[in-house]
Amino acid sequence: MNGDWGRAALPWLFRVSPEVLSVAPLLLTAALPGTAGRQFFLKAWAGLRNRNADMSKLVALGTGVAFAYSAAVTLAPSWFAAHGVPLDVYFDAALLIVGFVDSCCWARCWRGGRSGTVSALRGLLALTPPMAERIASDGTPEQVKLHALAPGDAVLVRPGGRVPLDGVVVEDSSAVDESMLTGEPMPVEKRPDARVTGGTVNTSGTLRIRVLKRASEGAWRGLSCCCAKRRARGPRCSGWPTG
Repeated sequence: MNGDWGRAALPWLFRVSPEVLSVAPLLLTAALPGTAGRQFFLKAWAGLRNRNADMSKLVALGTGVAFAYSAAVTLAPSWFAAHGVPLDVYFDAALLIVGFVDSCCWARCWRGGRSGTVSALRGLLALTPPMAERIASDGTPEQVKLHALAPGDAVLVRPGGRVPLDGVVVEDSSAVDESMLTGEPMPVEKRPDARVTGGTVNTSGTLRIRVLKRASEGAWRGLSCCCAKRRARGPRCSGWPTG
């Protein structure tokens, strides 16, 4: 009954010789190391040279052994039959392993990339203070919103405060913590004419700074825009996450 249904649905398949049908899975699976499974074999080889073990080695080993054994059975069935070895092939297992691992990698990368980018955006935007202490024309400081600052405005940054926007030091000196931008743990000494970046932390003395860029043009704003564009494109996944 089932055979009759299959013959009626795919009559051309039953006209193909058994030799061709046995070689077809070999030809289809032979492209696996150069396409979907390529990154696993490359990472496994690199890990072997560096004596590191990761998920790529397991995937490459499983799919490689399944393909090699199945190819040998397909190309030399008489030898295996003469030695009493069952003529079983595992091309489907190799395809299933790569397809399953690639799908899991893509799903994990997509989910982690989206949530990670949102957290990064929030972190970048939180670095810049919402208010700044601008020096008015009569020399008195006043609290204004960040977006009210314009290039040329003078602002005060007291010890422990964050630099509101990108600017240049015009008076006094202090050590500024730029670790969130450069990764350098030691604060950098800032003197007159030294550039400072919005979001960095003034650690010691009071600084008088002249604003050079608006809130929409600062370094952190540029980084957040890059993160937003990257999030809109979606993450690129290549191989199994090892971290």
